[in-house]
Amino acid sequence: MIQMPYWVPWDRCLMTIRSGMMRDSRHHDLIMLGFFLLVASGSAIDLHADLSLGVSRLHTIKEVAVLLAALTGLVWMGIGFKRSRLRILKLNEQLETARALADRQSDEMKDAKRRMSGVIREQFQKWRLTGSEEEVGRLMLKGLSFREIAGVRAVSEKTIRQQASAIYRKSGLSGRHEFAAWFLEDLF
Repeated sequence: MIQMPYWVPWDRCLMTIRSGMMRDSRHHDLIMLGFFLLVASGSAIDLHADLSLGVSRLHTIKEVAVLLAALTGLVWMGIGFKRSRLRILKLNEQLETARALADRQSDEMKDAKRRMSGVIREQFQKWRLTGSEEEVGRLMLKGLSFREIAGVRAVSEKTIRQQASAIYRKSGLSGRHEFAAWFLEDLF
């Protein structure tokens, strides 16, 4: 049986892997799946060898617990993959619906959207917004929450709040509602 030294800082190792190499969640999921498979197969092989050697019952119980924990992790990952797949399918359906709706729009409406986008872009340039602030501003005008914007941009919600504050400061507007009203008020 292979015993790992008690001093190996596994929590730090996993945190380092997670924060360093694992920027992309797909890679993280594959690494975790591989980890659980490795632990489960190693535990199963070790348990088989221990049973043939007649080790103590307490040791066997520990080995079974490790094997069950790894198998639970595999099941948990499988459920997560299935949920993600269903969520992606639903999002793809919504995207196709939105594309079909966009295709049915009149040429006048498409032209009006292009002109409005140009006005917004010019105003952002007058306010001297950075590229990130411009993107956050566009997403705010589309009605996304700070949390949703953070998810889209793969940054923290705190970063989005700081960028929104910079937008308000540079534009001289007091907040999100005044920011949206600046562009939309005269359209209605």
